[in-house]
Amino acid sequence: MVKYRTRERAKQDSKQMVIAPSEKKGFKRRGKPIPAEIQVKTGQFLCPFCLHADVITTYLISTKKGWHRTNGECPECHNGFRLESLTARMTPEQFGIWVYEYPAFRFWRKCEFEKFNRRLKQLGWSYKFWKAYKTEKQENKTQSYEEHMMEEQEEWRREQGYTDD
Repeated sequence: MVKYRTRERAKQDSKQMVIAPSEKKGFKRRGKPIPAEIQVKTGQFLCPFCLHADVITTYLISTKKGWHRTNGECPECHNGFRLESLTARMTPEQFGIWVYEYPAFRFWRKCEFEKFNRRLKQLGWSYKFWKAYKTEKQENKTQSYEEHMMEEQEEWRREQGYTDD
């Protein structure tokens, strides 16, 4: 009841200073500033899961402290991904290999195949994408899963500079 009385007195106070009489009372919220490294990137970007095309600012995730610097989310399919996956310039062949190598076959669980395939055809990438994808799949079919994982581990060890002593 006290808060109500205080508000009513403030409304009726003729000596109360009005900063902007034409605007609504209250605070005007400003949007959070977009990081400089994101502002530099212009043009249309494709969601790697549903191939939704939009400007990069629509993929940004808002946090309490501003915008998330490394992760993004598609406004259409709501899948999360790293912004470097979004901004990487890939040919259809490179994209096919990226899709095949996506960890633990989770890629096909994250997208609707019909929508993905339709948009792939609209981009004119369908033939090259599927050719690269199937080639990658055939190359890895000759190995067992254990052999493939051992090969991946050896490659990682070489990249990290580890040697067998």
